[in-house]
Amino acid sequence: MYEIYNKHISRDFSDDYWSDIGIGEAALIFSKFDNGDWGLLKQELDDKDLIWLRRCAETLSEVESLSATEIVVELISHPDDEVAMAAVDSLNAMLSMGVVVELDNKLMKRLGEIKLNSEKIGKLVIENMEKRFFGG
Repeated sequence: MYEIYNKHISRDFSDDYWSDIGIGEAALIFSKFDNGDWGLLKQELDDKDLIWLRRCAETLSEVESLSATEIVVELISHPDDEVAMAAVDSLNAMLSMGVVVELDNKLMKRLGEIKLNSEKIGKLVIENMEKRFFGG
């Protein structure tokens, strides 16, 4: 199933098609993932371009899986702020669904960096996430 997912998010979608249909189609593919597929996905991250990584981050909130959560946290650490912000959006959605994430110093530091470099909406998303972690 990983190869089907890889081909799917590598396609040349318009932004509207991707957000309206492509993400949902990716969620259907995820529903058939097994441990081997998740392992391949983790293994391949370093070899993927920024568009692929951003799309991957956008799709991970569509599935309830410890592996998906781990990959989202890993993508937050990515040096590209757009990839990281897409992962922040996904993590925020996961937290809304009750997923529990351990907030370590590395993740806190990266969230702070992203917040400094983000536009107003990005800052609000991170502040909302901080409230979930720290209350307030």
